[in-house]
Amino acid sequence: MAKEFKIYQRHYDIIIKQAYDNMPNESGGFLGGTDDTIKGIMPAFNRHLGTTTDTFSITSDDIFRAHEFFYKHKLKFLGIYHTHPNGVAIPSAQDLKNSQKYLFIIGVRSPGPCDFAVYETHGYSYNRVPLYIEPDAGISVVDIKDGGPVLPKNDLFSEMNNLNSLMQNIRNQRPNYNKLGKKTPFDDNEFMTFA
Repeated sequence: MAKEFKIYQRHYDIIIKQAYDNMPNESGGFLGGTDDTIKGIMPAFNRHLGTTTDTFSITSDDIFRAHEFFYKHKLKFLGIYHTHPNGVAIPSAQDLKNSQKYLFIIGVRSPGPCDFAVYETHGYSYNRVPLYIEPDAGISVVDIKDGGPVLPKNDLFSEMNNLNSLMQNIRNQRPNYNKLGKKTPFDDNEFMTFA
């Protein structure tokens, strides 16, 4: 039988909201769950230093934290999800270079619906596998802050606002550098190199 994935409506809605909120930039994060069901998401900050409209980057520390987070909550690390703001949810050459077993790509169009696609990869070839959205009935949600109080399952709006606020705080953090007075390139005894 071919592989397929399931995702709860709550998780799907959070990922889609993240995709639209970050347009025209790429965004993404990590997915955890059981073998075929996505039960946990961990959005990540796009660490790319250049243009973020066509690249989503993470660090090895981000991956390590994601593995720890899912392990703590008894979930298996399933992979990385990211958006393609051009609306096309097809793996790029760069996506295929990352050697992930599964690619989770969200094609975003504004206005218009998102296409949340899952691909099983085999080297540089890939097959799209079905993704089914499951209703939230009977699930509880663990907030990642402070060890995890259980949130009411119909408080999606508050949860998404909280996540958006946390991401905005990260974006607003700017390093504070001390400004030095003006100097000429050859002030006394200064070592200087040109590259």
